[in-house]
Amino acid sequence: MILPGVIASSGGVASSYESIATVLVGSGGTAAVDFTSISQAYAHLQIRITCRSTSAATNDGILMRVGTGGTLDTTSTMWGHYLMGDGATATAGYRSSTNVELVEVTAATATASIFGVAVIDLLNYSSTTKNKTFRSLTGFDRNGAGEVRLMSGSYTANTSALNTIRFYSAFANIAEFSSFALYGVKA
Repeated sequence: MILPGVIASSGGVASSYESIATVLVGSGGTAAVDFTSISQAYAHLQIRITCRSTSAATNDGILMRVGTGGTLDTTSTMWGHYLMGDGATATAGYRSSTNVELVEVTAATATASIFGVAVIDLLNYSSTTKNKTFRSLTGFDRNGAGEVRLMSGSYTANTSALNTIRFYSAFANIAEFSSFALYGVKA
């Protein structure tokens, strides 16, 4: 049996994913999680997130901003589309902003052990001829009162290779014990 993301070879098993960096948020939380100086050696990136917010709101969103040359782009528009459901209703829509909400997380008012999760794929991040696209699968559960979201979007400001990514809360800080793992996806 071959597992997803694993390819068989005559010399053993090799992974299509390589761990680049992992951040575990410490005591008191943090305003942002940054990945900088990202290697250009991969075809795509994947970020796996387990997170919650220090916000008192019922839910919070974790936003993503990208950059080139080590500088975050704070002025260009990113486009995002979403489809979400909570078990009773489904909604769809889009948003355009200098950042895109890719992770729906629980807030400080939720039970302490409940975190939102996401897998985000950032496609063609190292290409200098293509616009960048991303997609995420995210969700959380609060004993039957959670959500699941599919999201996609694009960064079309320029075709420069991306080497900086920032994640931050829409309303407050990223809470302690949240984790962000960055993987390079081989061609």
